[in-house]
Amino acid sequence: MKSRKKNDRSNLQGTRSKPGIIKFIDTIVAEVGKPKHAYESCAIPDELFAAIKEIVPPAEMEVAVFSDDKQTREENIRVITEKLEGGICRQRRMAGCFR
Repeated sequence: MKSRKKNDRSNLQGTRSKPGIIKFIDTIVAEVGKPKHAYESCAIPDELFAAIKEIVPPAEMEVAVFSDDKQTREENIRVITEKLEGGICRQRRMAGCFR
């Protein structure tokens, strides 16, 4: 029985000291803490994504990317990249863009 009372008393003391410890940590963070890391979004604009899907259908992209053999996969991606570069250049020329 004695050890249970001791454990209960220890738990009570620990519970009382937690807010003080949390406040202390918050103070340190406010004084010397670093701001959260910010990052630039790399999301593809919807128009570009739609254009990519027109040039290379999702099923074709899936077959190319999910090949088990690395050399085959890299060759498939090279072919798709060339196809995309050619298709996007054609679309830009038709839209009056020079690049």
